[in-house]
Amino acid sequence: MFIIAGCYAKYRCLSDIYSLDLTPLLETGSTKDLIWTERKPKDISYITRWGHSSTVYDNKVYIFAGRFSNDLNDIQVFDPQNNTLKVLKLGNTSNEAPKARRRHCAGFVGSCLIIFGGFNGEYFNDLYYINVFELVNKIDSTLSL
Repeated sequence: MFIIAGCYAKYRCLSDIYSLDLTPLLETGSTKDLIWTERKPKDISYITRWGHSSTVYDNKVYIFAGRFSNDLNDIQVFDPQNNTLKVLKLGNTSNEAPKARRRHCAGFVGSCLIIFGGFNGEYFNDLYYINVFELVNKIDSTLSL
């Protein structure tokens, strides 16, 4: 399980990543051996946000949009196996990517990230799908944790 960024007290943004290995719970049924582990990115400005979505596909965590000082519409891919964070480019024109947003919902259907709704000063009642495997060749940067 992962907790990625968020906010507290008057929208102060967090930039941390925590993971919790649930194996001891599954093996023994006890929570006493569960330990949270903080993952420390070298460049935390990429992950700082709240109101984003994170969903898992193919053993990677896909983080979409949210808000820092403004609304975002990026996709970041956290790979817990090698502790890297990749930023994916969504497209070169506004027609290729959803508008920046926060407080939406997202999930995977096959290799497509499905995004519904959200808010950026206006409420959205829209639905987008992004085939993440088409974006693999458009990696913007890789950050090591």
